[in-house]
Order: sequence, then C-alpha cells, then structure tokens
Amino acid sequence: MEFNLHQPPRNSSAHAAMHPPWRLARQSAVFFGERPVSPNIVPVAQEMCSWLQQKGHVTLITEKERESPLGLTNPYSYSASSLAAQLCSAINEMSDFINDDRETPSIETELRRIRLESELILQFARFCEAAIKQMLYCTAMDADIYNRATMGRLLAFDCLDCRKSGKPHLVSLLGALAHHYHNCITLETCLFDHLAFIGTRRNKEAAHSEAATPRYSQASESRIAAKEYLDMVGHELGHMCQHIGEIETKMIEEIKLWILHFPNAPSPEALMRIPVRVRDVLDNLDGSRSGES
Repeated sequence: MEFNLHQPPRNSSAHAAMHPPWRLARQSAVFFGERPVSPNIVPVAQEMCSWLQQKGHVTLITEKERESPLGLTNPYSYSASSLAAQLCSAINEMSDFINDDRETPSIETELRRIRLESELILQFARFCEAAIKQMLYCTAMDADIYNRATMGRLLAFDCLDCRKSGKPHLVSLLGALAHHYHNCITLETCLFDHLAFIGTRRNKEAAHSEAATPRYSQASESRIAAKEYLDMVGHELGHMCQHIGEIETKMIEEIKLWILHFPNAPSPEALMRIPVRVRDVLDNLDGSRSGES
C-alpha cells in the first residue's frame, strides 16, 4: 500500500490536520528466514511511563543486539532506547542537583541549573520524536515523509501538492497513528498539545543559538526553580508516555496478531478486539502485498 496523503480523511482532528489511513508493512516484524517471529519495535513509551512511577525499568538496546540473527532491524528502536536511558539519566542528575545541600557559588549553581534544564528538555523532545518514528517505521508510509521530520512536522505538515492545486490542508503523522487505533480523541484533547508544548520549549530553550539567561542570585533559588521545572516537565512526560504508550501497545498487539496468522490476514473480529480500523487495513490488503518484496 502507498501512504496516500491526498486520500480524503475518515477523520479530521480538532487541530485541522488529516489522518490518512495506513497499514503495517513487512518491516514491522523481525524475520527468521521467511517467517516473522517478533515485533520490530520496543515499548519505550510504556517503559518510560513505568519508570517515572518507579514501577519498572527502561531497556537499553546496544549495538551488539543489532548483530544478532533475531536482533531488531528498526533503526529508531535503537535511537529511542538510547534516548530513553539518556532522559532517565538527565532526570536523575536534575534530582541530585535539587537535593544537593552543599555550599556552591551562586553563579555556578545558576549556570548549572540552566544547563540541566536545557539538557532535560532537549532529551525529552528527542525521545518523543524517536518514539513516534519507531512506530512510523513499522507502517507502509514512505520513510522520506518522516525520516528527518521535527516534532512540529510529526504533529502536522502542509501538503504541498494539494496546496498547489488550490486545496490546502495539513497532514498529521501522529494523528494517522492514533486514528488507526481509534485514539483520535486522546490525540485531539491532550497528547497533541503536550507534544506541541515540549517542541516549543525545546526551540526556545535548547535549540540553535537560543539559551536561557541567569535569573537567580542565590543558590537556593536556583534549586527551587529547578524543582519547579522538573515537576512541570515530569508532568508533561508522564502524559506523553501514557498516551503514546497506548498507541504503542496496540501496534505491538496488531503486529503479534499478523505474526500469529502469517501468511494469512487476521480476521476482522480479531483486529477489532485491539481495536484497529478494519476497513483501512482490509481495503488496502491486496495493494500492500503486491507492493512488498
């Protein structure tokens, strides 16, 4: 199946972006010979959500696994796993800074606060992008659409072909993922705004030549400000991981279902139990198979 940006949407978000239909590609699974054996994706958002609640750990995938016969071939899984671990490290370092009661020069403390906050928001945004792209890689979408996409472009981008034809509209790649699993309401009422907020903060505080300037003259003030910042970012991260994790969980369930029924297609009843938009999948089944090698 070709990912058709121009296909009329079956649902439009409150943020006026189209959610084009799609289906899973062959690369959504790890193959042993000609047989799919496991999902080609790591539940990074689910794991991060559990870690934030102190209920689990974050899996770190190394280059050694890439060399394994049954290693993941999804490049974004390695990036997302590494960024998740780096994000956990940044959160822990910020927490240590907040709870450090040693006497330190005020300007040194303030500059460290700025550095830690910049690193935290940067790692947060990069983790979000990798977690979303990991799922996009498992679809039949053209990689050129999302490969170098920033957070903003993953949320919504202008369809240039349709604009040239006088019918301008936006396309949301994250919206397409959510729509496939009946998660549009969550996207429109919560997740979209959380991710847009993080992207804006990243651009303002940690991108290009932009940087925060010192504000506090006392080390204690810097640590109080850092705690408020960590609480705010932690709140946003928790929401993001919960909602992206819901999409992630459903995608893994769907991949497992296709593996179980390979080389045949799962029944509409089985797909609906996830639930998946069955019409989007089965309408394009023949075209997808003919387009895959």
